[in-house]
Amino acid sequence: LAADCGLNSDDLILTGFISDDDLLALYNLCNLFVFPSWHEGFGLPALEAMRCGAPAIGANTSSLPEVLGWDEALFDPYSDEAIAKKIERALTDDQFRADLKKNAAQQSKAFSWDRTAKRAILALEHFHSKRQRAPASVTDAAHRPKLAYVSPLPPERTGIADYSAELLPKLAGYYDIEVIID
Repeated sequence: LAADCGLNSDDLILTGFISDDDLLALYNLCNLFVFPSWHEGFGLPALEAMRCGAPAIGANTSSLPEVLGWDEALFDPYSDEAIAKKIERALTDDQFRADLKKNAAQQSKAFSWDRTAKRAILALEHFHSKRQRAPASVTDAAHRPKLAYVSPLPPERTGIADYSAELLPKLAGYYDIEVIID
């Protein structure tokens, strides 16, 4: 496909898996981070790039508008023309690229693992206290609530795959789980 589009063999690099250290270096070195995902869980790669100060643009779908936080940074991921125009603008319009960097610095501060963890703990404590006040229910295997768990699992090389492998056995004590993988 690259050759059909006129690219030479050294114009495109398909890296495969990238270590966290190398990914951090790439985020810090890039002139533009482009995330054309059609559907995304949260958009962590875009947020990571923005946290490193990279100007970032991405799809106007799923969670990316919330993560990027600026309509001018968005494009239609189903339109090659829209993606190309936004990339060209970001690479040739110095003021737009500066505005993208400013947006990255401000918007990335809106997200915090610490705040997320505190909110999750509060929600779990609230749920637990409600459950303590509720009448006891049957928790045997035949009456456990059903849970659909969508996540990659090892040997997939993602951080979430390993985490899911550790979490699933603990959840199995409380739920009848159907695991959905690629």
